[in-house]
Amino acid sequence: MRFDVSIGLSPEPRKVAMARMMWWLAVILLCLNPVTSWARGGGGCLAEGTLVSTPDGSVAIERLKKGDTVWSVVEGRLKRAEVQALTAVEPEEFLEVSASGSRLEVTAEHLLMVGRGEYRLADRLNEGNTVFELRNGRLRATQILAVRRMAARRPA
Repeated sequence: MRFDVSIGLSPEPRKVAMARMMWWLAVILLCLNPVTSWARGGGGCLAEGTLVSTPDGSVAIERLKKGDTVWSVVEGRLKRAEVQALTAVEPEEFLEVSASGSRLEVTAEHLLMVGRGEYRLADRLNEGNTVFELRNGRLRATQILAVRRMAARRPA
């Protein structure tokens, strides 16, 4: 048995109708999640000077190159990952996230781990929220002490 759906259009108008429908679908998807859709490189930026954990020790983010190996968190576990791309930007402001004696300067759209396999945009974090940090080669939960906006004085 075969079922066909006909909308009464010849093949050419059907292509136009399908193209319009796909365009609107893309617009709707972008509207449902605008911040992450437009994020730089798909995930926000860290301030120049931020130390990134690598198998060979900590490295300032601006010294990393494509192909370098860094520690990444995948499904709540530390794994080796290869740097795929680097982008330098000049943001107007950073969010300073302070937790357990350390602080991190990130752009608003940067994702931070708030649970095993769960991430939240930095501009949606508040004092008292839990985030995970890497200490002595281990991931550990810690409470945010403060989140404040600050003018960017250096690139990301």
